[in-house]
Amino acid sequence: MEKERGPQADKDKADKLLEGDSDSVARRKQQQRAAHKVTLHELEGFSLVMLCSCQGIVRKLAVHLLKEIRNLFSILNIPKVREGRHA
Repeated sequence: MEKERGPQADKDKADKLLEGDSDSVARRKQQQRAAHKVTLHELEGFSLVMLCSCQGIVRKLAVHLLKEIRNLFSILNIPKVREGRHA
C-alpha cells in the first residue's frame, strides 16, 4: 500500500486539519475579543477615576486615555453599551 506523496497530498492533509480546527479558531477569536473588551472597560473606569485627581497633569492624561479608548472601541467594533445595560 503506497501513501500519497507530493504537494496535493500535503494540501489535502492541511485542508482536513483546518476543517476540524475552524470551530476552535472561531472560539479563540471570540475569547480574545471578550478579553479586549473587558480590558478596555477596566481601563476606561481607571481613567474616569484619574479625572478626580487634584493634579492637572493627571487629569489631562486621563482625558487623552479616554479619547484613545473611545478610538479603540470604534476600531474594534465594540459596542459602547455593556451587555445587560441600556443607554
